[in-house]
Amino acid sequence: MVVYRSRTSWAPLLALFSLFLPAARAANLDPALLEGGYRAVLGLWAQSDPRAVDELVRFESSIISDTDPQTRDSLHKAEQRVISEAAGVDLEVLVPLSVLHQEAYRYYVNHGGIGAAQVATHDRTLALDLALLYKKHVDTPEASALASRLIARLASVSTDSFQAAKLFELASEADPKNGVPLLGLATVFEKSGNYEDAVAALERMRAIRELTRLDRVLDEYESLLRELADGGAGRP
Repeated sequence: MVVYRSRTSWAPLLALFSLFLPAARAANLDPALLEGGYRAVLGLWAQSDPRAVDELVRFESSIISDTDPQTRDSLHKAEQRVISEAAGVDLEVLVPLSVLHQEAYRYYVNHGGIGAAQVATHDRTLALDLALLYKKHVDTPEASALASRLIARLASVSTDSFQAAKLFELASEADPKNGVPLLGLATVFEKSGNYEDAVAALERMRAIRELTRLDRVLDEYESLLRELADGGAGRP
């Protein structure tokens, strides 16, 4: 999966929005305007337009204020309505939308900006929720595996060790056969000096690898027995 890299530095603009545009934020909380702005971003993303993430950063950071929780709540509800409409047509849309919000979160992790805490949390939360919704509603082993990879990808972006550990655990829960999140979890623990839990995570990963290897052996054995049974049925 290609990692998005913004071509534009929005940090100065974020600072400007934070300091001088509280009134503009309040005026832009009209649900129709919020939904329209989000739809415009999704239109760019659907066309693989490289401006999509930059536009999402610009749009969301012009609305959400660290000093006014209502701004985040209003935008979250508006985006949820648009997402629900799109997912009602095709649940697969939840995957690229999760990636879109992950890339916006990646921007804030890398660049920050004055007043960016709430909008960064918004994008991280929405990216996670979309991955979990995909797993829940598609409800197949393949969906669980993909959701696990999405959540582990999100965890790898976070620079907060507590949040990263929590996300890696959620990724492991989404697909218990995926050992990658446990490796990420071990790395988080190791970097924070928690060597005991790092070892425990690696032991869990080793157990998964052994179980996966056993599953392959059993599958091969079952296949062999079926071939023998089919051959035996045709013998006089």
